[in-house]
Amino acid sequence: YETEHRDKKHGRIYRLVPKNGKKFEAFTLKDATAQKLVQTLKNDNLFWRRHAQRLLVERDQQDVVPALLEVVKDSRVAEIGLNVGAIHALWTLHGLGALDGTDAKSLEAAAGALKHRSAGVRRNAALVLPRTAAGLKALLAAKLTEDEDAQVRLATLLTLAEMPASVDAARAIARALSRPENAEDRWIPDAATSAAATNALEFLKSVSADNGKLNPATRRILGIVAEHYARGGPSDSVGTLLAALKDAPLEKVEAVLAGLARGWPEGKPARLDDAGEKALVQLLARLSASARGNLARLASSWGSKALEKHAASIARTLLETLADAKQSDQARINAARQLLEMQPVSDEIAEKILEAITARNSASLNEGLLEALLLSRSKKIGSGVLARLDGWPPSSRKAALRLLMGRVEAIPALIGALEQGTIKLGELTLDQKIALQNHPDRDVAARVKKLLERGGELPSPDREKVVRDLMPVVKKKGDATAGLAVFKKHCATCHQHGGEGNKVGPDLTGMAVHTREHLLGDILDPSRNVEGNYRIYTVATKDGRTLAGLLASETKTAIEV
Repeated sequence: YETEHRDKKHGRIYRLVPKNGKKFEAFTLKDATAQKLVQTLKNDNLFWRRHAQRLLVERDQQDVVPALLEVVKDSRVAEIGLNVGAIHALWTLHGLGALDGTDAKSLEAAAGALKHRSAGVRRNAALVLPRTAAGLKALLAAKLTEDEDAQVRLATLLTLAEMPASVDAARAIARALSRPENAEDRWIPDAATSAAATNALEFLKSVSADNGKLNPATRRILGIVAEHYARGGPSDSVGTLLAALKDAPLEKVEAVLAGLARGWPEGKPARLDDAGEKALVQLLARLSASARGNLARLASSWGSKALEKHAASIARTLLETLADAKQSDQARINAARQLLEMQPVSDEIAEKILEAITARNSASLNEGLLEALLLSRSKKIGSGVLARLDGWPPSSRKAALRLLMGRVEAIPALIGALEQGTIKLGELTLDQKIALQNHPDRDVAARVKKLLERGGELPSPDREKVVRDLMPVVKKKGDATAGLAVFKKHCATCHQHGGEGNKVGPDLTGMAVHTREHLLGDILDPSRNVEGNYRIYTVATKDGRTLAGLLASETKTAIEV
């Protein structure tokens, strides 16, 4: 806490010691022998133990390895359940390179420490094991994924993530996730995800082969690992996965297929033999309508001949779901998304989805269907939306405008509708007006500028004059309630204040410390001083979409907006 009366000149150090504690004796490691350094690893003071470990590693001599191995083999445990000497000896061996897998005696000692009575020793032994086949064999033999201590299990899974891929490792990870104490832990599922990703194919097959109930954590991890596996485009091995899935519990099959559909590279074929093609057909017969869409999209990318004749049937089923008012909103939105993922360039599919948007629908359904249309590459979406816009409710019109703003080919038609008054200029948000005004097409930008001038919405370019003209206003008494309403209407789209609004631009909480004159300048001329990370960028993609937003990251191959 802070107080005016706190002393600011003197510092105090309080040392708490037990009345009957061991008397402190002066200690130093200056000019210490190697033997003394090894013995100091057992000291009751962490400071000296760490110094001894550092000095032994910096000394970089292998003559202390035998003595360190003896310390590791010490099976005694202190009252608090630790053997600190063994822990420091393990890490000293690691620092000296004795646990790189080439020294059989060091590996044997570390493997023995995996079964130590102290959980702390077991945990650190798992962490220092060499990342080799021999190290993996020792780790799996100790069955530390089933250890009673959660920290040991966590360390084991993290180590497995760096070990060579193995069928036995995949099975051990799958068994670990089936236990509630692991699945419900805060950190262990994340470590298990990393370990499973290293053994992706065998992990997916192991979980699929288990008929046990799927817990939420494992379901999530299945999807992540399947997506990770798919991103590599494993053309040669995906057939074996399909064969393993054909008899697996349905919820596991659908979780894996969803992950594969998210991650598989577009247009990447797969080498499916007769067994793989047969498995696809068998899976199709078992899946729900929503999961069939994922399978059909994958089969299309893979070039499956067996499923090609079923694609029309799957699309027909999804169209029935889309048109069925008795289905849930989410089911109809998912059907639309899967249809577009299967046939992104189809004008007919886009038309069917637009027909499903009516004034009788809930606002969330219409918005979801319009957002799904962002996946479409049909050139007729712009004209289709504008032709139906008059019959849609206000919330749907807003979503429709967002859709039109994101499509290059629809922008001229949108400007035409604004010029004819079919769409009111006031229906566009401030950021949409700015995006159109700064459009890379000069003809579009010029037409928008005329519209804004005609509507009296084009701000004066002389911002300093505007600020000067309105400066007398700051002398008047303010109305915080009215100010909040203005903030919600005009500012909350991009800014937060007190937790309310959207975090696109800088957070305005605490701005009240500035003078009214300063705030007026920031409000009327916000672009005069903009940090680089808050600049709005407009991106035009090759498939005809436009995106506007903050540039979150940029690499040689991708940008994140």
